[in-house]
Amino acid sequence: MFTRSILPTSWPEPHTLLAISSPVMGIDVRALLPRVAAAVVLSATAALQVAPDLIAVPLMVVLSAALGRRALIKPKRNAAWQVVPNLWGYIVAGSGSMKSACLQLALSCLITLEEEAIRTPGSRRRYLTNDPTTEKLLEILVDNPAGILVWRDELTGFVGNLSRRGREADRQMYSEGWPGNQPFSQDRIGRGTIRVPRHCISILGGIQPDPWQELLKGSAKAGILGDGFIQRFQMAVWPDPHKDYVYEDEPPDAESEQRLAAVFRRIVAMPAEDPVEFGFDDDAQEMFVDWFEKLERRIRNETMPEIVREHISKYRSLMPSLALILHVAEKEEHSTLIPLHRAVRAIEWCRYLESHLPRLYSCVIGSANPSAELLAVRIKEGKLGQRFSIRELSEKGWSGLNTPGKVRVAVKILEDAAWVRQLPRDPNQVGRPSEGYEVNPRIAEV
Repeated sequence: MFTRSILPTSWPEPHTLLAISSPVMGIDVRALLPRVAAAVVLSATAALQVAPDLIAVPLMVVLSAALGRRALIKPKRNAAWQVVPNLWGYIVAGSGSMKSACLQLALSCLITLEEEAIRTPGSRRRYLTNDPTTEKLLEILVDNPAGILVWRDELTGFVGNLSRRGREADRQMYSEGWPGNQPFSQDRIGRGTIRVPRHCISILGGIQPDPWQELLKGSAKAGILGDGFIQRFQMAVWPDPHKDYVYEDEPPDAESEQRLAAVFRRIVAMPAEDPVEFGFDDDAQEMFVDWFEKLERRIRNETMPEIVREHISKYRSLMPSLALILHVAEKEEHSTLIPLHRAVRAIEWCRYLESHLPRLYSCVIGSANPSAELLAVRIKEGKLGQRFSIRELSEKGWSGLNTPGKVRVAVKILEDAAWVRQLPRDPNQVGRPSEGYEVNPRIAEV
C-alpha cells in the first residue's frame, strides 16, 4: 500500500498533545503594538524567522515596566479606582525556538538604560534585576518608586522556588507588588525596617512546554494553584511554532530601533513621585463600559474552568493598562484622555491573550480535542502498530474517530505534535490511494 519511507530517519521529540490540540490566535503586530514597536518587531521577526508573539508580548511587558507608577488610569470616571499599568508575562516555547534571543530583543532598550544607570556615579536608578533576595529587592524599590522589572530567561526555577514550602511569604510579597499601588513594610530583627511607599514589581520570563506543565501540575497538587499568583501573568502566550523558513540577511531597522529607544527614554523621564492620571475620552469610555459589563457577566455566569475564570477576572485591570501603555508610547499630543481606537486595540489584546488560555492551562483543565486524545491513547497502546491508514482507522468505529473526516482532524493534530508523519504514496498502486501514516517511535517519552 505504501512505499518504503523516504522521509528522514530521525524523529523530532513529540510534543505534549494536550497543548497542541488547543488552537490559539496569532498576533497581528501592526494592529496591536505601538507603531514604532511594531516596526522593530517585524524587522526582528524576519531576521530570526520566529513567531512574532515571542517578541511582541515581552516587549509590551517591558514597556509596562518602564512606565511603572509614572502613570495611572482611572477606568471609571467617578469611582476612586486607579490602575497602575503593571504587567507580568511569559512566553512558552520549546528548545531551539530562539526564545532567549526574543526576550533579549524585547529587553534591549531597558538593558541599555540599566547599563547607563550603573555607569553613572552615585546613581541608584534601576530598571531591572534577575535574581534578587526579597530584602535586596525591597531596598531597590525604596530608591526606585516607579518599580522594577524582575526578568528570568528561564522562569521555571523562579516560580518553582516561590512554590516551595517555607517560601509563602516571598510569594505573597511578589503578589502584593503586582497591583503597584500599595505600601509594603518588612520588619526584621537585626535588619530593621524596610518600608516601600508604593510596591510595584513587574515579572517577565520564558519557559519550555514540559517544565511549564509540570509546574502547573505541581502547583495544583500542592493546593496553591488557586492563590492567584500564576493568574497574575496576564501577558502569557504559547504560540504555534514558526514552521516556514525564508533565508534573510538584512540589516536591522536602525531608524525604528532608535525611535523606540527614544520612546523608552521619554517614558522613564516621567516623574514617579507625581504620576500622571489618565482616563478615557467619551467614546472610549462608552466602549469600556460595554466591554466591562460583558466581562463581569462572563465571570459571574459563564461555565468555564475555575482557573480560567480567575485569570480573566484580572482582565478588569489588563484592558485599561494596555490602553494606557499604547497611549503613552504613541501619543504625540499631551492629552490625558485615551481615544477610542486605543481602547479598541486594548480589547483586541484581551481577546488575543484569552485565546491562549486553553493551551496554557491544558494540563489542568483537559484537552480541547477528545478525539485526538483517544487516538493518542490507542497509538500508545499499540492498537494501530507502527503504520496505519485513514481508512483503516475510520473502520475501527472508535468514538469520535468513526468517519474519515473526523480521523483526518485528529491525525492532523498528532502530526503537528510530531506523533505521526505521512508516508509517501506508492505510484504503482492500483485504485484509490489511501493516506498512510507512520508512528513516531519516541512517543514513549511523552
